[in-house]
Amino acid sequence: MPAAAAEGGALLDRLAACVGAVIESTETSPDQKRQAIFVLGETPGATSALLLQSASRLYEPTLRLGAVAAMLLRNDISGLQLAAEALLLPAEGPPSETTQNLLSGISVGVKNPLAVPTLATLLRQGNDPVRRAAASALVHTASQSAIDALAQALDDGDYQVRYYAVVGLADITGQRDWRPNTDDFRDREASYLSYWKEWRRAR
Repeated sequence: MPAAAAEGGALLDRLAACVGAVIESTETSPDQKRQAIFVLGETPGATSALLLQSASRLYEPTLRLGAVAAMLLRNDISGLQLAAEALLLPAEGPPSETTQNLLSGISVGVKNPLAVPTLATLLRQGNDPVRRAAASALVHTASQSAIDALAQALDDGDYQVRYYAVVGLADITGQRDWRPNTDDFRDREASYLSYWKEWRRAR
């Protein structure tokens, strides 16, 4: 490893350790801890990853789930079950900032094929925003194990979920001719759904 890269990595590790001390301190406020978790989420390296995992075991739910959201953005799925349990609770009012962060972490960050079973559960049981996030993540896994869940999502009541289902099936099976962009899908949704439902029946 070049010396400059090693030095940069060590600097990031020291920064992460200092930020982690803010989270562990009994003298810092919850808001300061939330800010520290955010900084760790933006800090690459193994030290910040380990500190986020530690923060995901904090007692305070908002802090714990904030750490999980940051982990998910890094494709660390060790806290995915915690996120799923939180997202499947009955919603009261508009999504909180914590919920939005969890949804973003799943939708954008999760790519690990080992996440497919939990994502499939979210796709079956979640509300519209949860199902959209789960469907997006299933596409990102690019895994054959995601096919069944995506095929079932062709019948979903949400337009965005159906779009992700079609895109994911096309990507995973290599059938690029049947992968629409957003404009194609808006104009010819029935044709794409018909093709993929027939493909599902013929499997």
